[in-house]
Amino acid sequence: MVGTYTTSVTVGGITLYDEDGWQDIYVARLSPTNGNAQWANRLRTVTSNGAYGLPRGIGSRDDATLRVGSFHGTWDFGGGPVTSSGTQGAVVALGDGGSFAWQRALSGSGFSELTSVTTSPSGDVVVGGSFDGDQASFGGQTLTSSGGFAFHPFYASL
Repeated sequence: MVGTYTTSVTVGGITLYDEDGWQDIYVARLSPTNGNAQWANRLRTVTSNGAYGLPRGIGSRDDATLRVGSFHGTWDFGGGPVTSSGTQGAVVALGDGGSFAWQRALSGSGFSELTSVTTSPSGDVVVGGSFDGDQASFGGQTLTSSGGFAFHPFYASL
């Protein structure tokens, strides 16, 4: 389960608080057998300068819960503050109990977002999204626009 909140949110008896009054993102894992919350975690806004996060997709594999979306401003997904140069897509992996595992962010000259995430049979993380502008970089690969002002869809394997 993934969403946004200000002030507080309660998921299955677990309450998360937003200490600074700015929008935060929550990620929770529910039991597949009874739907009870196993854990819930806050991904927090670090600055108040128009920072926002848009959770778009969530997936899982044996060792991680994966969250994708876009963010603007400075956020702490669990591995320390990350600052965007506009609106950027990001994928965050949370391990057992919701602990931070790893993160990757898109960078580029315009807007970018990740909208879906899954895993391949071999366990690779596969994300999909779109970008506008001239270029977007992700995981060491640079994607180049074919021109125009349209959004350019892509997928990438991490």
